[in-house]
Amino acid sequence: GYCGHNAQDATIYQVSGGTFGSGVSVRLTGVVAMSHKFLVTKSSAGNCLWGAFLSAPTITTTAAYSGILATSYGTPAQLNDAGDTYCPVPELGNDPAGDAFPDDLAPGDVLTVVGETDYFLLTSYCDEAGQSQIPQRQLSQVCSVQRTSTGATVPTPADLTANIDGLAQWENTTANRLFHDQWGGVKVRITNVTADPLGDAGDCTSGETVAEYGDVTLNQGVVAPNDGLVVSDKLIYQGMLRSLGWECRSSPLLCTPAATPLSFPVIEGFSSMDFCTWVLMPQDKCTDYGSTPVDCPCTDP
Repeated sequence: GYCGHNAQDATIYQVSGGTFGSGVSVRLTGVVAMSHKFLVTKSSAGNCLWGAFLSAPTITTTAAYSGILATSYGTPAQLNDAGDTYCPVPELGNDPAGDAFPDDLAPGDVLTVVGETDYFLLTSYCDEAGQSQIPQRQLSQVCSVQRTSTGATVPTPADLTANIDGLAQWENTTANRLFHDQWGGVKVRITNVTADPLGDAGDCTSGETVAEYGDVTLNQGVVAPNDGLVVSDKLIYQGMLRSLGWECRSSPLLCTPAATPLSFPVIEGFSSMDFCTWVLMPQDKCTDYGSTPVDCPCTDP
């Protein structure tokens, strides 16, 4: 049927809490965009899946069940001259993503969104110890997004420092599943955490980097057999834009003297699954890491 046919009016709290189960068409009214739009995955078949994090309206601080990841398929990946497939890069202005979200989506945009409830896990992939066996509640198959206003107040991230282990948990226990249902898709903050240098200079002119391919593994949130909670640059890094000189879309350059852990007074990001790992996803490399990357401030064209 057409988009929104038989859609039930719902709240983010209901979707995150599993009220409707999976595969139910729902309409979320007046929700607030918490992130820009980003590429969630490009499948081997060339399908480009876009997403954005959304918040329940009229709250000043994020809370359990108050956020959700919403996803929408766009234009299939195109083949370039080198024989590689790539998804559109909407920031370039002439390459629309083709999904339901506006290409210029920004935090504070107020939206009415129609999609399907989902409880998502890459079950055929995430089968090793340390990989998540806990699905993520999300709104999938988003077919309609109406932006009704812009500039709404974006809620302050809740402090989950006391629950940092929960953010990294992967084993499918009742307690762990409840925690990720509550906080998956929600922007949160953690304070006074550290990461060890990796013995690799990376692009650091002095000292060593604490990031591997843009991801930082903290010393906190340790969950056997894994290391600590991973802080991912998934919302920041965009390879083509980086190659064109967009400094703010390159991985954060986080450097520390050899044998000296890098301290982060605060890190803000979205609790979400990246492939098979529950991670924290900052959105702005110059404001969300607390320890300012050495390549900040940054500028984009």
